[in-house]
Amino acid sequence: MNKSYLKQMLIYFSKIYHLGEKINTLKDKRAKSSVKISTVTFVVLFGFMLQIRSFNRLEHWLKKGKFKKVLPKKTKIPRIDTIRRVLSNFDLDGLNELNNSIIKTSTKNKVFRKGTIDGLKVVAIDGVELFESTNKCCDNCLTRVQKDGITHYFHRSVICASVGSDPHLIIGQEMLEPKEMLQIKTKEKSQQASV
Repeated sequence: MNKSYLKQMLIYFSKIYHLGEKINTLKDKRAKSSVKISTVTFVVLFGFMLQIRSFNRLEHWLKKGKFKKVLPKKTKIPRIDTIRRVLSNFDLDGLNELNNSIIKTSTKNKVFRKGTIDGLKVVAIDGVELFESTNKCCDNCLTRVQKDGITHYFHRSVICASVGSDPHLIIGQEMLEPKEMLQIKTKEKSQQASV
């Protein structure tokens, strides 16, 4: 992807979808940080746009200074540990609002007026594993025990996205939760219904 095309794409996203303004409204649960959440969000978004396949590759690009030309001058470039920390404390409600805004704008602008495949609007629903570790875990982690007895902690998500012609919009996403969390939520709902 050449630089002029990338610049045009960023200008388009800012003009049509007001992406810059929306990214500035995102929040995380950290008390203070020298790196703005908007910078971290932009770097991760930029990584997705360039189809960087791993955080290791993203870290390599950060060290090489590949993001300096696309970020405002004097912006502190985050390290990969900071990006991981921010993403683990991210406020997902703001991200959902951003996604809903993109879908509304796409609908208003009739992006899919001819459909995505042969005049039809086609979506796919699929699951994806987002994180897996034998050391790190949280209350929302799913678990599996391998044959060797080692417990693996992971997160899974079910995503609904448009397929066929561009753009491929994510229409919805839901995290899978551990059985214990689901049982607690079901119990709370039944208690609320009985009141």
